[in-house]
Amino acid sequence: MREFDTPKVIWMLIGPVIPVGDSRIDPVRLDNLKELVEATDLMLDGIIQVAAGKDSHMDSVKKAGVCASEYLEGLTGTMLDWTGA
Repeated sequence: MREFDTPKVIWMLIGPVIPVGDSRIDPVRLDNLKELVEATDLMLDGIIQVAAGKDSHMDSVKKAGVCASEYLEGLTGTMLDWTGA
């Protein structure tokens, strides 16, 4: 197993995001959170683009599209649970 996997590298680059109630620390964590949101938005855009291929006649495109689509469906369920909708 790799010493650093992608999520660990992202967290190392962005830093902590959870506020701790300290006016000296929390502004930095808010900036970190804004970076995380921007990066997540860009990555989700890529996943959405791949998911569009789930009905492709090309097997490799279809496999990637199904994988991305399944992730998005799970994410949708998680978000619905979180919002209580």
